[in-house]
Amino acid sequence: MAQTIRTLGDKGSNLLTELSRQGKCLFTFKDAAEIYGRSNGGLHKLLFTLVKRRWLQRVEKGKYLILPFEAGREGEWTEHEFIIGSYLIEPYYIGFRSALNYYGYTEQVSRTVFIVSTRRKLKPSLEVSGVTYRFVYMTNRKFFGVSEVTLDGYGVNISDWQP
Repeated sequence: MAQTIRTLGDKGSNLLTELSRQGKCLFTFKDAAEIYGRSNGGLHKLLFTLVKRRWLQRVEKGKYLILPFEAGREGEWTEHEFIIGSYLIEPYYIGFRSALNYYGYTEQVSRTVFIVSTRRKLKPSLEVSGVTYRFVYMTNRKFFGVSEVTLDGYGVNISDWQP
């Protein structure tokens, strides 16, 4: 069984160090371009190589998750599903059964996160690390009742609940 070599060159090291310094576990291609420098070519190739060597996980086109050392050689790691969901579409909020579970109204653990947005995605769902993200389109006049909560240092929009 062939194992992928998990080395990290100077460019990859500089990129991941700066992203970690900024406190980002998830980032976009735009974030990487600001650090790497737009004048330097090869950012696409660098990111492809970091994914192949399991330093990064590609969440979707242009969006990446940094895999920490705790992920081990297998590279199995995930952040809180609401944090990943917050990077998938804008504007958004976590809603429906996912919000009910967050507020403790259901004990059923669902592997589906419902993300409400006023924009449509090309695909109505996406699977990342065993979690299905289902996108629900909502018109602007029905898109309300949102509050921000902090999860692991990240602000995440979730439908609010009034006691």
